[in-house]
Amino acid sequence: MTRPRFFNTEGPVVAEDHYLLPPLERIDTDEVLALIHRSKYFGLHAPRQTGKTTVLLALADLLRTGGEYRAVYVNVEVAQSAREDVAAAMRAILTQIALEARLKGDDFLDGVWPAILEKAGPHAALGEALSLWAAATTQPLVLLIDEIDTLIGDTLLAVLRQLRGGYARRPRGFPQSIVLCGVRDVRDYRIRSSDERAMVLGGSAFNISARSLRLGSFTAEEVEALLMQHTEETGQAWTDEAMAEIWNATCGQPWLVNALAYDACFAGQAAGDRSRAVGADARDLGLIGRDGPVAIANPIYREVIPRNLTHSAQAMLVHDQAWYVDDDSELSLDDLLAGFQTFFRQHSEHWVERFDYREAGPQLLLQAFLQRIVNGGGRIEREYGLGRMRTDLLVVWPSRLGGETHRVIECKVLHGSLARTIKDGVAQTLAYMDRCDAAEGHLVVFDRTPDKPWEDKVFRREETLHRRAVTVWGM
Repeated sequence: MTRPRFFNTEGPVVAEDHYLLPPLERIDTDEVLALIHRSKYFGLHAPRQTGKTTVLLALADLLRTGGEYRAVYVNVEVAQSAREDVAAAMRAILTQIALEARLKGDDFLDGVWPAILEKAGPHAALGEALSLWAAATTQPLVLLIDEIDTLIGDTLLAVLRQLRGGYARRPRGFPQSIVLCGVRDVRDYRIRSSDERAMVLGGSAFNISARSLRLGSFTAEEVEALLMQHTEETGQAWTDEAMAEIWNATCGQPWLVNALAYDACFAGQAAGDRSRAVGADARDLGLIGRDGPVAIANPIYREVIPRNLTHSAQAMLVHDQAWYVDDDSELSLDDLLAGFQTFFRQHSEHWVERFDYREAGPQLLLQAFLQRIVNGGGRIEREYGLGRMRTDLLVVWPSRLGGETHRVIECKVLHGSLARTIKDGVAQTLAYMDRCDAAEGHLVVFDRTPDKPWEDKVFRREETLHRRAVTVWGM
């Protein structure tokens, strides 16, 4: 008896168990195969829960099916807990590669890697093992490495440099092709090396990458095709409103599509009557509160969501306290915002394009920049005026006299009149200061008007209302 399929929200998609879109139709398979045939090393990156692992596993199966390649998929996240203990991490990685190869009928590494690690050491063992393995196989070796960016510091450098070191020996003395898969493009990595006491760019540690391919979200047509698999197998229809709501709520993000569809079809009472069409009143995921004005549901989500959205930016910004903390360890928020204003003018167009949510890019970039406050011992509490183009940030910093100091940053995107935006923003900032018992307030106004000169966007001035001052920053 065939098991009923369902929408998957955990781990790789399995065709026998889950509704799915053909994984290899989500990438340009002809381009990928051409890169492999030409012995290229390349990257595949995408946000989390997008389907990267499912695509890699399908690609490995395709490569093995024709018998032309020996393709092995390996997830190196197992070595993350070793952090910068390169020896422990390399033992975990080699164990994992040998295990995956053995599961596909190749036990060569099982018999050799422990001795190689003991003899060559952690900074050469991976390269040596791959060289011997490639020379021993009758087919060109293709290695698909998943979760590469979970490795940390010197461990990541050791892996990248050993892969780069064997590149010239391919295909007989090293894998013909290697795919590095993670959340970010390897060329964007800024890797902190404790041994070298320096920041190393991923593009220099792995300068042999021919391409970086990105896996995107589902299109509206793909979302409909996925949902209709449920109708075809169970007979349960979707209303047009439900179809539209899932697309509008998720914009095709694969995990969210599957999560909403699963809740609508399989959770609680929804798992029963298949004769009733799925309506638009699907259960939410708990990110947005149900009661009162639209708001993120709880303080944990208010912290976690922006941290995840700005993770790549935080990782690539230098956290130097010297220019915003004085000799008495007091925070100068004015200096910090002045630094951000200069940074935003010089780099915003480049950085904002990196965010998946570009309309919120300026505010996300500011939050990534301010994350250095947390790294310096303070904290940031966040509130979001969803739908009102504003974000309220409360900066909390330990006082040398004991206790904490509170400062407010109100972020607004300019729409219409600058004077009106500032007037409303100053009033909102002061109201937030009153509620938080803050003595200092800043209003940041992002002007995204196309082709407007920076000289007209950038300014700093004091505005007073009811004898209380707010510093206004134009960007």
